[in-house]
Amino acid sequence: MDGVTLQSRLWKGYGKAALRIGTSHGVYRPVDNTNPLISGNLIETIPAVFAIHVAQYNFDKPSDYKDCLFHGLFDASNVHKWDYFSGAPSVNSTDGVYFVTGFDPLKPILCVQCTRVFSLARSGAVTAAVLTMPVNLANMPDQFASGGSSILFSGYPGGMLMRRIITSISADFPSDSGAGIYEVFLPAVGGVLPQPWDVLTDDLGRGYLVRTCEVSDLGWRMLVAEEPSLSTSGSGAGSATGLFMYPRTIDVHRPKTQAIASGPNVATLKTYTGTTTDTSTPTGEDIIFTGLPAGIQFVSPLSRGAGSTLPSDTHAPGVYTIFIPLASAALGTIFNRDVIVDDLGNRYQVEDAYFTPLGFKLRARLLEI
Repeated sequence: MDGVTLQSRLWKGYGKAALRIGTSHGVYRPVDNTNPLISGNLIETIPAVFAIHVAQYNFDKPSDYKDCLFHGLFDASNVHKWDYFSGAPSVNSTDGVYFVTGFDPLKPILCVQCTRVFSLARSGAVTAAVLTMPVNLANMPDQFASGGSSILFSGYPGGMLMRRIITSISADFPSDSGAGIYEVFLPAVGGVLPQPWDVLTDDLGRGYLVRTCEVSDLGWRMLVAEEPSLSTSGSGAGSATGLFMYPRTIDVHRPKTQAIASGPNVATLKTYTGTTTDTSTPTGEDIIFTGLPAGIQFVSPLSRGAGSTLPSDTHAPGVYTIFIPLASAALGTIFNRDVIVDDLGNRYQVEDAYFTPLGFKLRARLLEI
């Protein structure tokens, strides 16, 4: 007897065992980057049962919070890697959705229990049509709803486990403090390769930033960080999430340009114009934005040196990080030396206008009023 024949008989034996102790499951084969669990993708309906991932099949250990890998017991003669199994959950059964990670010769079939449904988007020009629910451009977070993202796949079930919680006070984004780090397991979707900063959303409306993605024969294993500002269940500036993330309101001013006396119709950007808030004279400031939602975080004081560069420098002007969501200010709209005026009347000069996939992260120095 050769290995192929032995493998075939082994799978037939799995099928007979599943017929006795398993339940009916539909086998679905993904064909594109949209929801694979549709009737058109149904390949067959077979009995199957799933046991916790241990050295051998046994059913003496229940699943718990740290389990998403299972051994599948079914006839795999017509099953392919990354096919989905969908059962019929009931009060006394946890059979739901699983996907097959692959087949090792003469070994148990490794499967992932799917606990969430995911969609993936990437900031940038929209290159694909709006895909099916649960996530499309209309349902993407406010930061991406302005046509600044493309959806890479939608409606794919996958496994998810929490790994740790970020507790660092030093955060790159306003919501990083206390954000959860999760491990996500998905089959490899054709033509897609997740990248850092991609946005993953689930069927609960929660948003995550992809930190890294391991690609293997088993599929994808992604490490993602929960980002409350990306939640689809209320992420606008007026929502509860938006108010938590961006509780302040700011205006953006820019020193006006003036024509050079010896060169008619030639304009040059003036240097620092002082702390005036006058926006009606040639020597004042242009108003670029008003009423932008923002998060303002104190970074550190900066002692004033002998060679002060700004006449309004305080003795210890504070350095602040100002976050502005992507939907409120696009790339190329705020520059170094722009002046930020907050809702308390404080004025800051932008020293570094750094743009991220989530919007602006401005490094600014507090000015005297």
